[in-house]
Amino acid sequence: MRRLRIVLSVLVLSLAPLVGHTDAVAASARDRDLCLSLRGDKSPFDQRIKSCSVLIAEGQQDSSMMSTFTDAVDALLSRCHVYRYQRKFDLAEKDCGDAFVAHRALARRWGSSVNRMFYQLYAARGALLSATGQYQKALVDEDEAVNSLQYAEPVFSFIFSNRGLTHTALRNFDAALEDFEQAVTLDGRYMPALLNRGEEYLRRGMRAQALADFEQASKLPAGNYDFGAEMQARAKAHLQKLKGP
Repeated sequence: MRRLRIVLSVLVLSLAPLVGHTDAVAASARDRDLCLSLRGDKSPFDQRIKSCSVLIAEGQQDSSMMSTFTDAVDALLSRCHVYRYQRKFDLAEKDCGDAFVAHRALARRWGSSVNRMFYQLYAARGALLSATGQYQKALVDEDEAVNSLQYAEPVFSFIFSNRGLTHTALRNFDAALEDFEQAVTLDGRYMPALLNRGEEYLRRGMRAQALADFEQASKLPAGNYDFGAEMQARAKAHLQKLKGP
Protein backbone atom coordinates (compact mmCIF):
# COMPACT_ATOMS: atom_id res chain seq x y z
CA MET A 1 0.00 0.00 0.00
CA ARG A 2 2.85 2.34 0.90
CA ARG A 3 4.51 1.53 -2.41
CA LEU A 4 1.28 2.36 -4.26
CA ARG A 5 1.08 5.73 -2.54
CA ILE A 6 4.68 6.47 -3.53
CA VAL A 7 4.01 5.53 -7.17
CA LEU A 8 0.91 7.72 -7.25
CA SER A 9 2.82 10.62 -5.69
CA VAL A 10 5.56 10.32 -8.31
CA LEU A 11 2.94 10.16 -11.05
CA VAL A 12 1.21 13.31 -9.81
CA LEU A 13 4.52 15.14 -9.61
CA SER A 14 5.49 14.05 -13.10
CA LEU A 15 2.17 15.26 -14.52
CA ALA A 16 2.28 18.64 -12.76
CA PRO A 17 4.57 20.33 -15.33
CA LEU A 18 2.41 18.96 -18.14
CA VAL A 19 -0.74 20.34 -16.54
CA GLY A 20 0.96 23.70 -16.03
CA HIS A 21 2.09 23.72 -19.67
CA THR A 22 -1.42 22.82 -20.85
CA ASP A 23 -2.92 25.65 -18.78
CA ALA A 24 -0.36 28.07 -20.23
CA VAL A 25 -1.14 26.97 -23.78
CA ALA A 26 -4.88 27.35 -23.13
CA ALA A 27 -4.35 30.83 -21.66
CA SER A 28 -2.22 31.82 -24.64
CA ALA A 29 -4.91 30.55 -27.01
CA ARG A 30 -7.55 32.60 -25.17
CA ASP A 31 -5.39 35.72 -25.41
CA ARG A 32 -4.85 35.08 -29.12
CA ASP A 33 -8.57 34.63 -29.71
CA LEU A 34 -9.50 37.79 -27.79
CA CYS A 35 -6.73 39.94 -29.24
CA LEU A 36 -7.11 38.95 -32.88
CA SER A 37 -10.89 38.68 -32.86
CA LEU A 38 -12.78 40.92 -35.28
CA ARG A 39 -15.96 40.60 -33.23
CA GLY A 40 -15.96 43.79 -31.24
CA ASP A 41 -19.10 43.10 -29.22
CA LYS A 42 -17.70 39.75 -28.06
CA SER A 43 -14.23 41.05 -27.28
CA PRO A 44 -14.43 44.38 -25.40
CA PHE A 45 -11.68 46.82 -26.22
CA ASP A 46 -10.12 46.85 -22.75
CA GLN A 47 -9.88 43.04 -22.77
CA ARG A 48 -8.52 43.02 -26.30
CA ILE A 49 -5.79 45.50 -25.35
CA LYS A 50 -4.85 43.36 -22.36
CA SER A 51 -4.69 40.16 -24.41
CA CYS A 52 -2.74 41.84 -27.21
CA SER A 53 -0.24 43.12 -24.66
CA VAL A 54 0.29 39.54 -23.44
CA LEU A 55 1.01 38.29 -26.98
CA ILE A 56 3.36 41.20 -27.65
CA ALA A 57 5.28 40.50 -24.43
CA GLU A 58 5.54 36.80 -25.34
CA GLY A 59 6.99 37.73 -28.72
CA GLN A 60 9.57 39.99 -27.07
CA GLN A 61 10.55 37.29 -24.60
CA ASP A 62 10.80 34.44 -27.11
CA SER A 63 11.52 35.35 -30.72
CA SER A 64 12.93 31.92 -31.57
CA MET A 65 9.59 30.60 -32.85
CA MET A 66 8.13 32.11 -35.99
CA SER A 67 4.54 31.57 -34.79
CA THR A 68 5.13 33.46 -31.52
CA PHE A 69 6.83 36.34 -33.30
CA THR A 70 4.12 36.46 -35.98
CA ASP A 71 1.41 36.53 -33.30
CA ALA A 72 3.21 39.48 -31.70
CA VAL A 73 3.16 41.42 -34.98
CA ASP A 74 -0.54 40.59 -35.45
CA ALA A 75 -1.17 41.71 -31.87
CA LEU A 76 0.56 45.05 -32.48
CA LEU A 77 -1.69 45.62 -35.50
CA SER A 78 -4.82 44.59 -33.60
CA ARG A 79 -3.98 46.87 -30.68
CA CYS A 80 -3.25 49.65 -33.19
CA HIS A 81 -6.79 49.24 -34.55
CA VAL A 82 -8.30 49.37 -31.05
CA TYR A 83 -6.36 52.51 -30.13
CA ARG A 84 -7.55 54.04 -33.41
CA TYR A 85 -11.16 53.21 -32.51
CA GLN A 86 -10.57 54.88 -29.15
CA ARG A 87 -8.98 57.88 -30.91
CA LYS A 88 -5.73 57.34 -29.01
CA PHE A 89 -3.80 58.15 -32.16
CA ASP A 90 -0.34 58.50 -30.58
CA LEU A 91 -0.55 54.99 -29.15
CA ALA A 92 -1.96 53.64 -32.41
CA GLU A 93 0.86 55.22 -34.42
CA LYS A 94 3.49 53.71 -32.11
CA ASP A 95 2.01 50.21 -32.37
CA CYS A 96 1.74 50.47 -36.14
CA GLY A 97 5.34 51.66 -36.41
CA ASP A 98 6.53 48.88 -34.11
CA ALA A 99 4.67 46.35 -36.28
CA PHE A 100 6.57 47.50 -39.36
CA VAL A 101 9.89 47.21 -37.50
CA ALA A 102 9.01 43.76 -36.16
CA HIS A 103 7.92 42.61 -39.61
CA ARG A 104 11.27 43.64 -41.07
CA ALA A 105 12.95 41.51 -38.39
CA LEU A 106 10.66 38.63 -39.32
CA ALA A 107 11.51 38.98 -43.01
CA ARG A 108 15.25 39.01 -42.30
CA ARG A 109 14.97 35.83 -40.28
CA TRP A 110 12.35 33.80 -42.13
CA GLY A 111 12.35 35.34 -45.61
CA SER A 112 9.44 35.63 -48.02
CA SER A 113 7.20 33.31 -46.00
CA VAL A 114 6.01 36.33 -44.00
CA ASN A 115 5.27 38.55 -47.01
CA ARG A 116 1.59 37.67 -46.61
CA MET A 117 1.51 40.24 -43.79
CA PHE A 118 2.26 43.20 -46.09
CA TYR A 119 -1.39 43.90 -46.74
CA GLN A 120 -2.16 43.93 -42.99
CA LEU A 121 0.62 46.41 -42.27
CA TYR A 122 -0.30 48.87 -45.00
CA ALA A 123 -4.04 48.50 -44.41
CA ALA A 124 -3.60 49.26 -40.70
CA ARG A 125 -1.43 52.31 -41.28
CA GLY A 126 -3.71 53.50 -44.09
CA ALA A 127 -6.76 53.28 -41.84
CA LEU A 128 -4.92 55.24 -39.14
CA LEU A 129 -3.84 57.94 -41.58
CA SER A 130 -7.38 58.21 -42.90
CA ALA A 131 -8.77 58.49 -39.36
CA THR A 132 -6.45 61.44 -38.72
CA GLY A 133 -7.48 63.19 -41.96
CA GLN A 134 -4.28 62.41 -43.90
CA TYR A 135 -6.18 61.06 -46.87
CA GLN A 136 -3.55 61.31 -49.59
CA LYS A 137 -1.01 59.46 -47.45
CA ALA A 138 -3.68 56.96 -46.48
CA LEU A 139 -4.43 56.27 -50.14
CA VAL A 140 -0.76 55.48 -50.82
CA ASP A 141 -0.74 52.85 -48.06
CA GLU A 142 -4.13 51.44 -49.04
CA ASP A 143 -2.96 51.11 -52.64
CA GLU A 144 0.09 49.20 -51.34
CA ALA A 145 -2.22 46.93 -49.34
CA VAL A 146 -4.33 46.15 -52.42
CA ASN A 147 -1.29 45.64 -54.65
CA SER A 148 0.23 43.17 -52.17
CA LEU A 149 -2.81 40.86 -52.34
CA GLN A 150 -1.90 37.69 -54.20
CA TYR A 151 -5.38 36.14 -54.38
CA ALA A 152 -9.01 37.03 -53.70
CA GLU A 153 -10.51 36.08 -50.34
CA PRO A 154 -13.59 37.37 -48.46
CA VAL A 155 -11.34 38.51 -45.59
CA PHE A 156 -9.80 41.15 -47.88
CA SER A 157 -13.15 42.92 -48.26
CA PHE A 158 -12.28 45.41 -45.52
CA ILE A 159 -9.26 46.71 -47.45
CA PHE A 160 -11.36 47.76 -50.43
CA SER A 161 -14.12 49.13 -48.20
CA ASN A 162 -11.63 51.26 -46.25
CA ARG A 163 -9.97 52.53 -49.43
CA GLY A 164 -13.41 53.39 -50.76
CA LEU A 165 -13.99 55.60 -47.72
CA THR A 166 -10.68 57.34 -48.35
CA HIS A 167 -11.69 57.95 -51.97
CA THR A 168 -15.01 59.33 -50.72
CA ALA A 169 -13.20 61.77 -48.43
CA LEU A 170 -11.12 62.87 -51.42
CA ARG A 171 -14.31 63.16 -53.51
CA ASN A 172 -13.12 60.43 -55.89
CA PHE A 173 -16.65 59.06 -56.02
CA ASP A 174 -16.26 56.75 -59.02
CA ALA A 175 -13.19 55.13 -57.48
CA ALA A 176 -15.03 54.87 -54.16
CA LEU A 177 -17.98 53.04 -55.73
CA GLU A 178 -15.61 50.70 -57.56
CA ASP A 179 -13.92 49.78 -54.27
CA PHE A 180 -17.22 49.29 -52.45
CA GLU A 181 -18.43 47.02 -55.24
CA GLN A 182 -15.20 45.01 -55.11
CA ALA A 183 -15.59 44.67 -51.34
CA VAL A 184 -19.14 43.36 -51.71
CA THR A 185 -18.03 41.01 -54.50
CA LEU A 186 -15.45 39.51 -52.16
CA ASP A 187 -17.89 39.21 -49.26
CA GLY A 188 -21.55 39.88 -49.90
CA ARG A 189 -22.26 39.79 -46.16
CA TYR A 190 -19.69 42.38 -45.10
CA MET A 191 -21.81 45.01 -43.37
CA PRO A 192 -19.46 48.02 -43.68
CA ALA A 193 -19.13 47.54 -47.46
CA LEU A 194 -22.89 47.19 -47.94
CA LEU A 195 -23.53 50.28 -45.82
CA ASN A 196 -20.83 52.29 -47.59
CA ARG A 197 -22.02 51.26 -51.05
CA GLY A 198 -25.61 52.02 -50.08
CA GLU A 199 -24.64 55.52 -48.99
CA GLU A 200 -22.76 56.08 -52.24
CA TYR A 201 -25.78 54.87 -54.21
CA LEU A 202 -27.93 57.24 -52.16
CA ARG A 203 -25.60 60.15 -52.91
CA ARG A 204 -26.09 59.39 -56.63
CA GLY A 205 -29.85 59.22 -56.27
CA MET A 206 -29.94 55.45 -56.95
CA ARG A 207 -32.61 54.81 -54.35
CA ALA A 208 -33.55 51.24 -55.33
CA GLN A 209 -29.94 50.04 -55.17
CA ALA A 210 -29.36 51.90 -51.90
CA LEU A 211 -32.51 50.40 -50.42
CA ALA A 212 -31.35 46.86 -51.27
CA ASP A 213 -27.95 47.41 -49.61
CA PHE A 214 -29.44 48.95 -46.48
CA GLU A 215 -31.98 46.13 -46.23
CA GLN A 216 -29.24 43.51 -46.33
CA ALA A 217 -26.94 45.41 -43.95
CA SER A 218 -29.74 45.84 -41.41
CA LYS A 219 -30.30 42.07 -41.23
CA LEU A 220 -26.70 41.02 -40.60
CA PRO A 221 -25.55 40.09 -37.06
CA ALA A 222 -24.30 43.29 -35.44
CA GLY A 223 -22.05 41.35 -33.05
CA ASN A 224 -19.80 40.25 -35.91
CA TYR A 225 -18.32 43.73 -36.35
CA ASP A 226 -16.67 46.48 -34.37
CA PHE A 227 -19.36 49.14 -34.02
CA GLY A 228 -21.80 46.71 -35.61
CA ALA A 229 -24.74 48.06 -33.62
CA GLU A 230 -24.00 51.63 -34.74
CA MET A 231 -23.71 50.58 -38.39
CA GLN A 232 -26.93 48.60 -38.20
CA ALA A 233 -28.69 51.61 -36.70
CA ARG A 234 -27.43 53.76 -39.59
CA ALA A 235 -28.75 51.26 -42.13
CA LYS A 236 -32.16 51.19 -40.42
CA ALA A 237 -32.29 55.00 -40.27
CA HIS A 238 -31.65 55.15 -44.02
CA LEU A 239 -34.36 52.56 -44.60
CA GLN A 240 -36.87 54.54 -42.57
CA LYS A 241 -36.18 57.68 -44.61
CA LEU A 242 -36.33 55.82 -47.94
CA LYS A 243 -39.53 53.96 -47.14
CA GLY A 244 -41.22 56.89 -45.46
CA PRO A 245 -43.88 56.71 -42.70
